[in-house]
Order: sequence, then C-alpha cells, then structure tokens
Amino acid sequence: MSSNCIEDEGAASFAAVVLHNNTVTSLDLSVNWINSDGVVEIANAFLENPNSTITSIDLSCNTICPKGARAMAEALSVDCALRHINFFSNNIETDGAYELSKSIIKNHTLTSLELSTNLIGNEGIKYLSQALLENNTIVSLSLSQSLIAYEGIKYLVSLISLNHTLTFLDLSYNFIGPKGAEELSLSLENNKTITSLDLSSNSIGDDGATAIAGIFPKNNTLQRLSLYNNKIGPKGAKPIVENLLKNHSLYSINLLANRIDAYILKPIVKRLEHLLPAPS
Repeated sequence: MSSNCIEDEGAASFAAVVLHNNTVTSLDLSVNWINSDGVVEIANAFLENPNSTITSIDLSCNTICPKGARAMAEALSVDCALRHINFFSNNIETDGAYELSKSIIKNHTLTSLELSTNLIGNEGIKYLSQALLENNTIVSLSLSQSLIAYEGIKYLVSLISLNHTLTFLDLSYNFIGPKGAEELSLSLENNKTITSLDLSSNSIGDDGATAIAGIFPKNNTLQRLSLYNNKIGPKGAKPIVENLLKNHSLYSINLLANRIDAYILKPIVKRLEHLLPAPS
C-alpha cells in the first residue's frame, strides 16, 4: 500500500487489519501522507490485540511526529507482536525518541528499528542509547541523518561498549568528525557483536580513518564497514591498508567518494577477495 495517499482516514482503516487479520504478517504504509492521528489508531489496535499476526510495519516517509511515536511506544511497551518497525523520515524529533526509549526498556520482541532522518539530535541519542543498554532483543538500529555531533558520541561509545545484542548499526550522514571517530574506535576494539557498521559521510578525515583502522588487528567480529565520502586521503588510506592485512573478519569495506588513488588500495584487494563468503 505504499505511495497511495491514504492519509489518516485510510491508515485508521488498517487498524482493522491489525485487529482481525489472521494471515498478513507485513504492512507497508510508507509515503502515504499519514499524520499522527492515523498512527494513533493503528497503535491502539496493537494495544487491543498485542498478538496480531502483523510483525513488520513500514511507516517511513510520513509525518507521525512525537505524538505518533508516543502512541507506537505504548504498543511496544506491552510487547505487541511487532518485530520490525521502519520510522524513516517521520519528524519524530527528540521528544519522540524519548517516548520510544521508554518502551524499548520494557519491550522484549522488537529486533529491528529504523529511525533515520528524524531530527533526533544528541539528546535523543542519549535516551535511545541508555534504553538499549537495558534491551537484549534489538539487533539492527539505523540512525542515519540523525543530527549526531561530537556531543552525542559519548552515548554511542557507552552503547557499543556495553550492549551485547546489536549486530547492525547505521550512523551514516551525521557529524561524528575525527574526534568522534577516535572515541568510537576505542569502544569498537573489544566489541564482539557488531558485524556491520556504516559511518558514511561523517567527515572523519585522515585522523578518523587512522583511528578506525586501528581496530582492524583487534576486532575479529566486524564484517562490513562503510567509510564512504569521509574526506579520507592517502594519509588515512595507508593505515587502513596496513591494518586490514592483519584482520581476518572484515570482507567488505566501502571507500568510495574519498581522495584515495586506486593503486594505494591494491594490496588489500586480494585479501578481501579471499575472505568473501561463498555464494549461496
């Protein structure tokens, strides 16, 4: 049902699907001009029927705002059936992140949460990170374009250091910078769960790239890393090449849109090819 302009009235009608359906497991209501009132109706349906067969809902590119986030948070607090939620681009903001964080502490069913492009900011990251320290079910978290700056890094450092559940973390298109990358690298050295990390477009530069490269000989869990568009030049590429040759888990690294000559990366090409998983 994506891109059908169903608006709040149409969204409210899908509450009946949540309440009475016995076969559908996934609901895509993305890009439908849905505001908070429509989402409140859907959330109330999950509250009334927490054992609904709907386990995945996509509400991306609507305008549920903090009010809609609060309603969905209430449904999550009672461990409704939802396992996967996509809130991409919904103007949730810091207040909405706070409401969701309270439910994350109580929830034991959700495994995947997409919160990118929601103006969450450093304060919102604080609430979510603290909540995730008490959650042991969410394995995938997307926070791309969340206005995360250096001030929010300390919360992410704590999350990466102490959470033992997350395997996928998307922090792309934020404002982490070189100092933020250095602090993140310290927490990543001993992390044993994150297998995929996206740091694209964070202006980490050569110093940040050098810090991230320092984890390669010590971390044998990370498998996919994106450093796309990070203002990395030959100075930052050199330690990446040298340390990647000492790593035995990473088989995908995205260095596109940086200032790196192809010849610098040649030594790691064969190494990456050797570690690529066999086709299924």
